[in-house]
Amino acid sequence: MFGKPRILSMPVMAVVTALAGTGCGGDRASDAPISSERDLQEVCERRTYFTRAPAAAASPPRPIVVFEQRQHDFYSRELILQAGSDWQSVNPNRYQLVACSKRTGEGEKIKDCAFDTGVKSVPLHEATFEVRLYEAKTRKPRKTVSIRGKDYTCPTLQFFRAGEDLKILSNPKPNQYVAALGDEVQR
Repeated sequence: MFGKPRILSMPVMAVVTALAGTGCGGDRASDAPISSERDLQEVCERRTYFTRAPAAAASPPRPIVVFEQRQHDFYSRELILQAGSDWQSVNPNRYQLVACSKRTGEGEKIKDCAFDTGVKSVPLHEATFEVRLYEAKTRKPRKTVSIRGKDYTCPTLQFFRAGEDLKILSNPKPNQYVAALGDEVQR
């Protein structure tokens, strides 16, 4: 239906943006309304907290959104559908917690991923992630855990920067986030 997986190599240009008024390395408050979950991604990428977000409740349930570092340091939202509404909300203004899952290391080779164009085979290695849990309203840290990515699925399409070491790193499975963070999220 989709054909064989493909591998592409492309040059990537680094873009540096100056953020006026952000200071050097400190957290930054935003009074802007949260219009989408993508806004909350700034908790991970720009050390931003959202004063209009609800405060973390004294006890669960505490709705959460999880962002995972993917290739080239970009974060993407991790869908955790099977765990219930506290892990998946239709209203971004409900989220009290934001989890930032950042790759911190790589381990052993698990298998080779086959592709039909370019490089025919790329090794998949297990990666380690540090998951930091923050309150969306204050960016106050609540918990930090380390997990090993156990999703060993080969991608359908993989991009690499020119000259980059050709390897694929595993990601955590959704149930790993539930196991690691569930005590903060659900009853």
